[in-house]
Amino acid sequence: MTNLIQGGGVAIIQLRTEAKDWWSVISGIELNRVTGVVTHLLLLDSSQPLTWGSGFNARLPVTVDENAKYRWLSIDAGARSVIVVAWSSIAISTS
Repeated sequence: MTNLIQGGGVAIIQLRTEAKDWWSVISGIELNRVTGVVTHLLLLDSSQPLTWGSGFNARLPVTVDENAKYRWLSIDAGARSVIVVAWSSIAISTS
């Protein structure tokens, strides 16, 4: 996923809570400044108000919690436990 985003590709991800399923666009990645390791996917999440100035309105860590769920975080401090149901990507070929 990291290589896809850094290479100019686009991806969407389907998330699920107990109440609903929804799709989000993966608009970027967040790196640990010291290690350079990816820590979060940055999302344009259709379940949240859009914030065009920052390019994302939610973050999804790349690691799961003790219940094998991800801790989805909105930019206004909301949080949900979610699972990833599916994802799809479009890579851009430069050749």
